[in-house]
Amino acid sequence: FNSANITVQNNVISNVFHTGMASGVGSHNNTIRHNIIKNYNLIPNDLSNRSHGIELLGESDSLIYNNIVYNGNDNGSGISLANSQDPNFSQNNNNKVFHNTVYSTNYSGISVSSNGLFGTNNWANNNQIKNNIVYGIQQYQSEGELLHGELRVYGYDYEGNNGYGNIFENNLIQDF
Repeated sequence: FNSANITVQNNVISNVFHTGMASGVGSHNNTIRHNIIKNYNLIPNDLSNRSHGIELLGESDSLIYNNIVYNGNDNGSGISLANSQDPNFSQNNNNKVFHNTVYSTNYSGISVSSNGLFGTNNWANNNQIKNNIVYGIQQYQSEGELLHGELRVYGYDYEGNNGYGNIFENNLIQDF
């Protein structure tokens, strides 16, 4: 939290109980590159607890590129850009997610989302998701319904903060 100008690179992270790699709440200008994150979110049968391969939580102006993320279990995303629940640092803006490969995970490959907090500008804005490969996203169950999504943008728009300027471009997606 509150980190800046940090580079995390050339790591292999595997068999993780929760999230593989996370940064957030007030962090900015960080780089996550050339990592392999596999076998994450191993919490048994806990669909209410979303964990991710790589997660930026309320972070801005950061770069995620050339990572491989796979084998996520039970309701996790490969790469997640989400707003934090701290109203002082809730935004997740101006991040770049380029040239990553995400496969064989549950919930979504790459997601941009909001926690929908009252009194905050609660959406993720001006993020760029480009030139990624996403495939083999497995179905998960939510309220009796089977769902899945290779690329997801979602949130709660309580106050008209709809989010804007997010770009999804030139991503290769295979739906199984």
